[in-house]
Amino acid sequence: MRLFEFKVTESFTSVYDYTWLHKNSGWSNEWKGGFNSAAGNVELTAVEEDTGRYEIIFGVGGDTGITEKGDAFRIFATVIAMIAEFAQEAKPFQIKFEAQKAQKNRTDWRGKGKARSSIYTKLIDRFISDDYEVEVDDRRKFSTVFYLIRKS
Repeated sequence: MRLFEFKVTESFTSVYDYTWLHKNSGWSNEWKGGFNSAAGNVELTAVEEDTGRYEIIFGVGGDTGITEKGDAFRIFATVIAMIAEFAQEAKPFQIKFEAQKAQKNRTDWRGKGKARSSIYTKLIDRFISDDYEVEVDDRRKFSTVFYLIRKS
């Protein structure tokens, strides 16, 4: 295995240590957690939009867009690991999250969007259990929306 392949494989399989601040406590229908990465503090929130339907929102240092601060593979792997744990414990009917295609001031959204969408798809295939089907909505100009729908 070449060094580059090893680094990419390691990035996909190595996750940051993360903690949950709260998990759907009695006063709130959301899960909130985070971790420290080389790019900054990453916060993830799973908000229940409707009964059994959650939206996942995460960002680095409060920024939910593309930060280009590095370490994206390991951050994505950790976010997907958190989503997998959330899915296993909360057993929501649907999980929705978005992959931003570009920063607001960028014009090269097509290439970055496809690459980011591809990374998310591979991580979902690797870490999310067989309990969910994946639907991808790539029709938006600046984001790709992923829906994980619990199989019956």
